[in-house]
Amino acid sequence: MINNVVSLIIDRLNENLNNRFSQSSDIVISGTLNDLENDNNSVYQDKLILTLSNIEHERLAFSQNPRSYNTPINIYLYMLISANFQQSNYVQGLGMLSAVISFFQYYANWNHSNAPGLDTSVEKLSFELINLNIQELTQLWGVHGGKYVPSALYKVRTVRISEDIDEPGSLMGGFGAGVS
Repeated sequence: MINNVVSLIIDRLNENLNNRFSQSSDIVISGTLNDLENDNNSVYQDKLILTLSNIEHERLAFSQNPRSYNTPINIYLYMLISANFQQSNYVQGLGMLSAVISFFQYYANWNHSNAPGLDTSVEKLSFELINLNIQELTQLWGVHGGKYVPSALYKVRTVRISEDIDEPGSLMGGFGAGVS
């Protein structure tokens, strides 16, 4: 499910940016920030890189029904979009990063009617730009092990996961059976 959400986001961003900047190849790709360190990796040069930075469980929804099985859960995805452009294209990269911010400002809420292709297990998505101070930014990039490039961090809210799975206890040969 998460892979489908990330793929849909990348597809929509590429569609928008390719039209806006008259590009024929994809501008946004997924990848890890560790790969930016390898200067020989031309796949990441002059691209916006979407990295899944964290997954967080929405505690409020969980606290309302913590023991219920097969209850849909809400999660937040933290995605970092980094502009990895060579010096000669640096300003163009900043323009593309600005266009991403504009895109999510305009298209802040997605559902099945305005985002065809949204995974059926996901009810809706909403995008919030996260402000980081210098210390938080340093920690984020340190955790990812990459050299800093201009970036924007988004919290993708209310990713509702409600996939059908087997009954509790049928996994792992009756896990939890006989526990009192």
